[in-house]
Amino acid sequence: MIQLDYKEGFNYKSFDGNGLSNGNMPEIQDRLKKLIMHDTVYVDCGAHIGTMSIPVIAATRPQRSILVEANPEVIGLLKENCELNLLEQDVLIVNKAVCDRDEEIDFYVLHEKSDSSSMVRENIMKVPSIRVPGVTLDTLLKDVEGEIVMKVDIEAAELLMWKGMSKVRPKIRHIVMEWFPNGTPAGWCEELLKLIHQSNYEILLRSGEALKDSEIMAFGKEDLWLRSL
Repeated sequence: MIQLDYKEGFNYKSFDGNGLSNGNMPEIQDRLKKLIMHDTVYVDCGAHIGTMSIPVIAATRPQRSILVEANPEVIGLLKENCELNLLEQDVLIVNKAVCDRDEEIDFYVLHEKSDSSSMVRENIMKVPSIRVPGVTLDTLLKDVEGEIVMKVDIEAAELLMWKGMSKVRPKIRHIVMEWFPNGTPAGWCEELLKLIHQSNYEILLRSGEALKDSEIMAFGKEDLWLRSL
């Protein structure tokens, strides 16, 4: 059932309130607001219904925002919520899965909690898959001018995203990314961490505290700030 809620100055449509709250949402939004400038291109990979990014875009007014959501069941709500709240902003909404190839992929929709739907998250891959279009960041952002700030929450598929961003990576200055070892296929976290270092990013907590690799690998779930050096 679709409901309309008013939250901290913004209107949101959702399926029974799914996606309206996230335990770390205020802290992630605060970090993004500090990183995004008026000349920034802001990219949200895993935008869901927009509750994370809409307040950030409204506060920072980046030159352009690109909101990417793979789940076809919620993309209509994302569009409506942007129309309700961001009438004067340049926002592009993309209904694709950010991954390592520009072709259709399997996607697993968790209907009772659709913000946890995923390409690879192991504990939900028992549900029937659907086919959705995939896109690499190299393709999605190839014509973007200026520096990019990203928020990434794609439910354990971050390694696939990283493998598809080699060309555009120099434009990406900051990434606020969910780190989710508990839901990630075996060996992927180690490979992703290696790629992050090879791409010359410093890894910090969203608060700005620098982290050792051993600390990063010990997390069950955390939000990291990756800063290009």
